[in-house]
Amino acid sequence: MRIVIDVSAANDPEAYPWLDRILQKVEDGWHVWDLTDTLNADAIEASAWIRDPGRQGNRLRELLITSIQRGAWTLAPHGRRVRVTAHPDAPDELAPEHACRLADEPLVILVENRYSDKAFVERVVTELDKSLLGTWRREGEPIRFDSVGGAGQMPQEVDRRTRGVPYRPRLVAIIDSDRKGPGDAESRNARALRNACETRDLPCWVLAKRETENYLPRVLLSARPNADDRHERLVETWDRLSDDQKDFFDMKKFPGRRGMRRTPQVNLEFALMADGVPLDQVYATLSTAEGVDRAFRKLDTIKEHIVWWTAGAQPPQMLADGEVVMSTAYNGRIFNAQVLENQPFTVVWDGQVLDKGQLAIVYGTPRLKAARRFLAFAARSESLARLGRYISYSPVRRSGSALITTHLETGVDMKPHMPTTPENMTRALHNDWEWWSDHVDEMNERFSAWMAR
Repeated sequence: MRIVIDVSAANDPEAYPWLDRILQKVEDGWHVWDLTDTLNADAIEASAWIRDPGRQGNRLRELLITSIQRGAWTLAPHGRRVRVTAHPDAPDELAPEHACRLADEPLVILVENRYSDKAFVERVVTELDKSLLGTWRREGEPIRFDSVGGAGQMPQEVDRRTRGVPYRPRLVAIIDSDRKGPGDAESRNARALRNACETRDLPCWVLAKRETENYLPRVLLSARPNADDRHERLVETWDRLSDDQKDFFDMKKFPGRRGMRRTPQVNLEFALMADGVPLDQVYATLSTAEGVDRAFRKLDTIKEHIVWWTAGAQPPQMLADGEVVMSTAYNGRIFNAQVLENQPFTVVWDGQVLDKGQLAIVYGTPRLKAARRFLAFAARSESLARLGRYISYSPVRRSGSALITTHLETGVDMKPHMPTTPENMTRALHNDWEWWSDHVDEMNERFSAWMAR
């Protein structure tokens, strides 16, 4: 930031500790002391804050002179101008204490994915302005990337970070437009974030040329009218970016983000199947260190595109919002979205991981006879099939599958929606719960380490 210190603050002894801390951040390279107002600079130099040698010797005066000399040339790349004053009465005019708190804050860049988006933004910004390279790398993290797990949560995060704060925080939001072509409108998430930022006077960048848009940035940039030197430099910048930095992934066939449950279970199996491991060799492969490495290497190829979910209700909502274009999910949740909410989702059964729910009797129960009667009732083919009238979960007994009929509420034929329907079982992997009971702690630890990279 460009920080202007008003004479009213410089002549207030109670403000001196706050002003000293602000200048510490200036010395650290986080901000610049804006002294381009010559009259104000002369008055600041004459103030007791600067002149009192008993406080900090000549340090403040030397910093003042250095800042005047620097300001005579340039104040870039610091754009925001904050005035520290004893009498704030306008936006970005702050009392010394509030100004100090703001100066201590890093510039937070709120993005959808702090790994891939950070790499993208850093590369583009430093290409366009080499002077920012030093700012990125200063100690104390003057620029920080934060994410909240997906585009749909970003407007709420902006609201949370600004609620009750007595000044405009140092926050920039960046989101993909998710347009598929130049004539398309921005996504609902992009519009919501833009509106949230505009009402709070915060910068919001909606990126128009990113992974889900199947057109080349250079083509559009070159077609812009009134091209000047700066425009040509922008085109050259895009040419220097690698394909990974432009698109983050080869998404030409199926562009867009993927939703995956935040757990190693099923994800490791999916990764090995996608890497060509036969179904009957998945758990044998996972039982070797090389096989585990192979699974994580495959996940690496889409890691930057994953939106993680933790609750079963999230995948259908993320799909409906356009936050992801495909997601792992519980098939019952997808069925409800398809049938009850008329969502145009398609289930890909190829490579499904089939799991079973279990019932058990607690040892020592005083109601053992009643528990046994319930299990006998629940395990009947008719009972299992009757459950299939409410949700698309298959009976665990083959005799129950023949009794599957229609959805009770809508009359939809349930057989095509059942995981164990023969057509859906062509390439199904049965979850090996014994393998997971032996390896779950090890895999959770490895997965957490991978997530943190």
